[in-house]
This record gives sequence, C-alpha cells and structure tokens, in this order.
Amino acid sequence: MQIKDILRKPAVTVPRTATMAEVAKAMLENDVGCVVIVGPRGAAQGVLTVSDFVPHDPGNPFKPDLAHRVFGKSILQHGMQALYAEARVIEAGRMMRPLDLTLEEGDPVERAMDLMLRHDVTHLPVLQGHKAVGSVSRHD
Repeated sequence: MQIKDILRKPAVTVPRTATMAEVAKAMLENDVGCVVIVGPRGAAQGVLTVSDFVPHDPGNPFKPDLAHRVFGKSILQHGMQALYAEARVIEAGRMMRPLDLTLEEGDPVERAMDLMLRHDVTHLPVLQGHKAVGSVSRHD
C-alpha cells in the first residue's frame, strides 16, 4: 500500500503571513491536524500541526523556566491566557517547523509509520516536488 492510497487531500495550506489564530481556524474548518505553510508562489516552506498548539513538557522537572511550553514559551512565566492572546497575532512563518520530514505519494505506508514512530510525530505532509498535495496522520 502506498501513501497515495491513504493520504488526506487536498493539502490545507496557509501563507507565511497567516496568524496562528488563522492556522487554528483552518485546522478546525478542514478537520485536519496538519497545515503546510507556503510561500508566495505556493511552494511548501514549513509545517504546523495540532501538537504545536498543545502544551508540552521539555523534560526537565527541576527547572521551572523549562516547564510546560506553548509556542516555545514557558506557561509558568507567561501564563496560558497571555500566550494564546499573543498567538492571535504571531505569524505562521515565525512559528512553523522546517519540512525535515515529508512523504511523497509513491512512498510505502511503512515509511510513514517508521518516520512517525522514530521522530514521535503524528502528522506528515505529502509533497509533490515543492507543492503540498495532502497529509497523513497516525490515525490514517
């Protein structure tokens, strides 16, 4: 089985200038957990997933400034309300992660499973050249 058999099409994309609030809205409206950030000519430049909006623990319980983080900032130092208020104006291009892990439609599904497990990610964008064509999640 190949990625083209399970991928969610079309890719949900937003420009680098979209706010994080617009990214979240795009995810909700399209019922996806992965949005590809694109440049002016539509080339994929980065990715944001639902995991980027959820507090995560960087793994050091003895250093409060490294406590649970959202958008790279400590919840203890900044507070959730302030972080989410800031997210309404932060541009996706500033928060996106690089496209280090991607798939192509012809890749075997096993490659997606391997990448997700080895890198502890839940969503992967599917590209055709530099253009996003869809995404795959662990639930697929």
